[in-house]
Amino acid sequence: MDVLCQVFWTWDMIMSCITAFVNKGVLVHKLRSILAHYLKTWFVLDTVVNVPDWIALCLELAVPGGDKYLESSSNITQSLRVFRVVRTLRILRVAKLVRIFTMIKNRITSESVFIIFN
Repeated sequence: MDVLCQVFWTWDMIMSCITAFVNKGVLVHKLRSILAHYLKTWFVLDTVVNVPDWIALCLELAVPGGDKYLESSSNITQSLRVFRVVRTLRILRVAKLVRIFTMIKNRITSESVFIIFN
């Protein structure tokens, strides 16, 4: 399940780099503007949350008993405490997910599909 969540949020980062956005009522679809907008808004949070999760996941998969190794080393343990604080920022991703669902709901033209989403 962890891998699936990581893949989802990493894919979200990629898609955010190429997805148009609305600025002052105008749909912006220039790639350079989209990328600049993403870098100014969600990129830092997405990176701060995703990178430690990928590192921890890779260590768990690459090192036999990776969890126990991470817990036994004091320097790494202190670093992981910082990562745990950062991981609590995941809750901010929920706000982003709510925004995505709201956009989807606003674009639905079929009444039956709209009822299913509500």
